[in-house]
Amino acid sequence: MNNAAAAASKTGSVVFRGGAVGDFIVTLPLLGSLRRAYPDERVTLVAHPAHSELAIAAGLADDAHSIESAGLAPFFARESELPAEWSDRFGGAARLISFLHDPDGTFAANAKRAGASSWIAGPHRPRDGSGVAARQLVEPIERALGLPVSDPSAFRLQLNRSAEEEAAKIVQGSPWIAIHPGSGGAQKNWPVERWIELARLLLRQRSDLRLVLIGGEVDAIPLASMQRALAPKRVLVVEHAPLSRVAALIARCESYLGHDSGITHLAATTAVRSVALFGPSDPAVWAPPQLNTRIVRAPNGDLRLLDIAEVLNCLSEVS
Repeated sequence: MNNAAAAASKTGSVVFRGGAVGDFIVTLPLLGSLRRAYPDERVTLVAHPAHSELAIAAGLADDAHSIESAGLAPFFARESELPAEWSDRFGGAARLISFLHDPDGTFAANAKRAGASSWIAGPHRPRDGSGVAARQLVEPIERALGLPVSDPSAFRLQLNRSAEEEAAKIVQGSPWIAIHPGSGGAQKNWPVERWIELARLLLRQRSDLRLVLIGGEVDAIPLASMQRALAPKRVLVVEHAPLSRVAALIARCESYLGHDSGITHLAATTAVRSVALFGPSDPAVWAPPQLNTRIVRAPNGDLRLLDIAEVLNCLSEVS
């Protein structure tokens, strides 16, 4: 088979994405662009399994492999013996797109040695002062592939039907507000005592209101504190749930409250009216691009100085 025929026989996209939940979600618009441009081709993710589950459930990817797979490790070492399984995967794809940190180009060189004919490296992470993260990450790839440049503010996640049906059974009969009281960094978190006071005020103001408290492993302490402090019949705690289920639950709520976190980015993609509390990080880069999200900035970037009244006012504006 000559080179032209070999290239023509390749099909599908393989996308490599590490990082936290928010890093993954801001690259989802790229998967949407790939779907529109190549509707009959497979999209394969190499990412954290919990993140890939969301994309597959939303129809943005077809299959996935763990970014921590042992078979992938040799691709990060020079002159290593490359596993046949991964070499076949690399060599058979029409395009490989990587957002992995590869400062000396070892991963890219090994991928090409394995037969990758179309290798596109995206930014490892967005740069401060260069605009919203979703645009920084996705637009260079779209331009490199000759695709129409998408508007990240218009991106909406297609919810998984079974997750929607489950959420409809759980979140019903009352108005609900979703709260994610954590994030990946302590400085990005509003003190849990403020969250408790805010929740109590909301529940007192509206006798029919109920709250969904959302969190993962790093959020165990604030979740437990809020759960102990609030009336159990009016609070649902959702921990360690698949992201597709979390998205469906948030979408059923009337509004969402959170920090600069991956779950806030997830909420924004569902079109729910959202309020995001920002401390030291720059919302010009890290805030969700969707227009349904309002930002509350803490004085001097210190969330300990953020007043409850300001958060309540912002929530009333989006509700």
